Amino acid sequence: MEPRLDDRLPDRDKRDLAWRLIRHRSLGSGHGPGALDRVEAYLSTVYGLEEPAWESPLQTPAHTFPGLTAKAFHDPAEYQGVAKLEQAFGAIKDEFLKAHSLPRFGPHPQKLVDTGKWDAFHFYAYGCRIDQNHAACPQTSKVIDSIDGADSAGIVYFSVLHDGTHIRAHNGVTNTRVRCQLCLAAAEKGCEIRVDSEIRSWVPGKCMIFDDSFEHEAWNHSGAERVVLIVDLWHPELTPCERQAVAMINTMFASYEKFRRQVQDRLREAEAFPAGPDLGLLSPTSARSCK
Repeated sequence: MEPRLDDRLPDRDKRDLAWRLIRHRSLGSGHGPGALDRVEAYLSTVYGLEEPAWESPLQTPAHTFPGLTAKAFHDPAEYQGVAKLEQAFGAIKDEFLKAHSLPRFGPHPQKLVDTGKWDAFHFYAYGCRIDQNHAACPQTSKVIDSIDGADSAGIVYFSVLHDGTHIRAHNGVTNTRVRCQLCLAAAEKGCEIRVDSEIRSWVPGKCMIFDDSFEHEAWNHSGAERVVLIVDLWHPELTPCERQAVAMINTMFASYEKFRRQVQDRLREAEAFPAGPDLGLLSPTSARSCK
């Protein structure tokens, strides 16, 4: 894992240090400085040194990568990982049913629920692999790890929206990813998601892909659980070097570290681990080479 920057440093110094680390890795792989022009601009929004240039009033991520096509929903047929997920639907659903009874399957760390209950079971959290959960779901793990970028673009987890639940409107933190959701269970009516101004329903066995940097909310008033496997994927217009650079930023920036610690704290609580130093529940993933 990349070194985490000292929180005591001024934001400008953090940005400059992160930029030097990223540029050094890129140049070492034979790429010229121009390959990372957009990354340099992105870093300035990540560290709050420049105001993001938003194209839509409902797409307002705190971390805005310039020059990426902005649309609320993406065509699943354009993503290679979708076929792998849909072909493994039965095996993934079976492993979910077993994992659902584990004590570490519990409340989502983000406090976004107005009413009801939202549970999660994480496989990846911004570059860190949750080994216990991979071991509990070996077939699901195999499929996830076969999808390019799933280990580094963002988060991968089972998500359960219980009946009577509303996740309030919010924006994802960055536009560098798109969110793929393989539906494992959902009722035909009363269970929907709004992204930007469009409302859609889930279909069991099928994937939905949307850009979660757009304002979105979800609700379930169907009388049954809605279950999806969420797999974050890289925005398709990022170059390989830009993906590697953003993955580095994900491991260095404090807010992503906070989310990883929340996931780890959930594991500690579920397994009755004592509080203390890093217990190795999360393992860093290997950075992809810049080719």
